[in-house]
Amino acid sequence: MTVDNVEILVWAFNAFWLWLLLAGLLRRLGLPLPQVSGAVLGWVCAGASLPWTLPVAEHWLGRFPGMFHWIVAVL
Repeated sequence: MTVDNVEILVWAFNAFWLWLLLAGLLRRLGLPLPQVSGAVLGWVCAGASLPWTLPVAEHWLGRFPGMFHWIVAVL
C-alpha cells in the first residue's frame, strides 16, 4: 500500500460523496447544470481537504491492513 494509492482512494471517495451532496444542493437552489457543477466542486473540495483526511485514512488503513485490499476488491 503506497501513499499514492491511499491518496487516490481517499480523493475518489470524498469526491464522490461531495458530488452527491453538492449536486442535490445545487439542484434545490435551481442553478443550471447541477450535476456538472457538483462534480467539479466536489473534486476540488476533495483535493483541498486531503491534508486533513489523508492522515486519518492512513491511520485507519494502518490499523487494519486487510481493509485496503478489501476496499479495492469491492470497487
